[in-house]
Amino acid sequence: MVTISDDAVVTNTSSSGNSNGHAIFSSSASGIMNINGGTVSTTEPNSFAIRSTNLMVVNLNNSPVINGRIFTNSTTAEGRLTMGDSFAPNGIYTVDISTYTLNTIVVTGGANFASSFALPQDRQDTGWILQAVGDDLLLGN
Repeated sequence: MVTISDDAVVTNTSSSGNSNGHAIFSSSASGIMNINGGTVSTTEPNSFAIRSTNLMVVNLNNSPVINGRIFTNSTTAEGRLTMGDSFAPNGIYTVDISTYTLNTIVVTGGANFASSFALPQDRQDTGWILQAVGDDLLLGN
């Protein structure tokens, strides 16, 4: 389990120009990454503030500041972005996923916070949108 909370600041300042410098990276096959506040950011445009490439749940709680994209493996429940009971958005969170398929759940429990989540601009430019369905945010086009 990974937990970021309170006034913690996790930043990637790599200027390598590649996608290898992420503020938080996990390829774990299980577990939970709790972002319970604090600030997670990257200054590298090709990197992610948070990148989970396998089956670790990324859980946002309280009011974290996240500058940069959040990447999850959204094809299974174990690899999705979720909301904690005390989640109170602090800006707009940009979320990216491993596979773009219509009706894929992107944010579990995110329907009430739809205006606080966005897909990366390049995905929006090709017609993808986030849509609230039930309690979740799903891919639409």
